Amino acid sequence: MIGNIVSRSAYVSSRENTFVSRKNWIMRIILTNHARMRAKERWIGIKDIISIIESPDIVEKQPENIFCFKKLWNQYLTLVYARDEEGNRVVITVFKTSKLKKYM
Repeated sequence: MIGNIVSRSAYVSSRENTFVSRKNWIMRIILTNHARMRAKERWIGIKDIISIIESPDIVEKQPENIFCFKKLWNQYLTLVYARDEEGNRVVITVFKTSKLKKYM
């Protein structure tokens, strides 16, 4: 069941940590508790996480089917690490950095 609107292209489902992407595909975006805590500590909003996953500047495939979605905003690089599980995109962690040379 789809509930409240989070952004123009994503909706919060009935599960607290689950969002449904509506841009190019239908995929649930699930935030782990760790990702939710890190996002809150680093002042990264749920809308930002969804936006980065839907339209990243760079996507890098990591070992063990993990993807790193990168987006540059206001001289900070925001990184979202996620993996695909059974048609869902599970966000593992998120963070911001000003060390562009290290992560680009």
